[in-house]
Amino acid sequence: MPTEEPGDLPRQEIINYTVQTGDTLYGIADKFGISADTIMWASSRLEDHPDLLKIGQVLTILPIDGVYHTVVANDTLESIAQQYKAEVSAIIECEYNGLESPYNLSLGQKLIVPGGKKPYQPRVVHAYSGPIPQGAAVGTGSFAWPTSGSITQGFKPMHQAIDIGAPTGTPITAADSGCVVTAGWSEYGYGKYVVIDHSNGFQTLYAHLHTILVEVGQSVGKGERIGSIGSTGRSTGPHLHFEIRYNGVQRNPFGYLPER
Repeated sequence: MPTEEPGDLPRQEIINYTVQTGDTLYGIADKFGISADTIMWASSRLEDHPDLLKIGQVLTILPIDGVYHTVVANDTLESIAQQYKAEVSAIIECEYNGLESPYNLSLGQKLIVPGGKKPYQPRVVHAYSGPIPQGAAVGTGSFAWPTSGSITQGFKPMHQAIDIGAPTGTPITAADSGCVVTAGWSEYGYGKYVVIDHSNGFQTLYAHLHTILVEVGQSVGKGERIGSIGSTGRSTGPHLHFEIRYNGVQRNPFGYLPER
């Protein structure tokens, strides 16, 4: 499978693309003229963490939108089409599949399902439910921007957060008052990260930090510095990955932050 750059893409075959500094899932999709869903569904590791790319990660880029399916035992064209809510005729007529009558499938065979869709399965997050130290600051319910920079990726179904790009070392501050309930290294791609519980149903998460300046159990005020921007974990460049959660559900931060 060839490896190519967006500008060289002939759009006639499946290619590999190596993630570069500053790439985002939606940015890569725009470069190649296909949907972010299509890229995510063709790269299993990305499907688990669609908002956390890593420099050097290799993505499968299809020439058209759809699902890239690997044939397993008992698969038929009919069952594959039904699985992805597509038409059997679309799979057969897709020139990239090279299918010929009587359309026998083999284990491990790769097929593009044009127009196919996988059901979206939101990432599960778990709100901290441990004790909050007595006297810890309580959130005001009004959030402030946690850092200064440019929005490099917004809130989308597969990226339930916002990314704010800025140079390494740029200060990060608490978006609202609360208690630090997590401060350390994430095993899920966030790198160095901090979670603040605001004791009103809200939590905020700050990821990919270069330095962490707070500890678990520490009470912080709104606007108090908690760390600095970095590119730790699965990140393609220095930025802050910022989430607002309410009762464990990720919400669109743009709905809570003041206009810039």
